[in-house]
Order: sequence, then C-alpha cells, then structure tokens
Amino acid sequence: MSRKPWAYQSELAVRPPIAVVDEATFIQQNLKPSATTQDLEQLLLRSEQAATTLTENGYLVLRKNQVFSSPAEIEAKP
Repeated sequence: MSRKPWAYQSELAVRPPIAVVDEATFIQQNLKPSATTQDLEQLLLRSEQAATTLTENGYLVLRKNQVFSSPAEIEAKP
C-alpha cells in the first residue's frame, strides 16, 4: 500500500523532535590524557544534563549507539 506524501506530513506533525547524543565522541573530544575518573564523571554528567534539558523542551533523546541511521542535523552536541 502506497501512502500519499501528505499522509507522512500529518504523521510527522504529531511526533516529537529527536536529538541524537554521541557520548563517546563528546568524551573523546573533551577528556584530557591526564584526566581522572572524576573528570570522566563530570563529562558524563554534562551529557546527561544536556539530554535532560532537551527532554524538558519536548525532544526524544537517543544515544547514538542505539540509532541505526540518522541525518547529521539531529545530532545534539552536549
């Protein structure tokens, strides 16, 4: 069964915006070689806070390792 383009548009209108968080890349880019466990925990907390803020603003937030494929435009940068 083929759907008309307008049918997809109406379905998209009721879906929340999506943000994909790439924690691994974020940590790699921000964790210094001399970092401590506490530094890592702070980065993870920062990532979680970004996800919480997005959720509070109506976004569905996914971890990048749980997404099969997505456009780069929906990737959130903590």
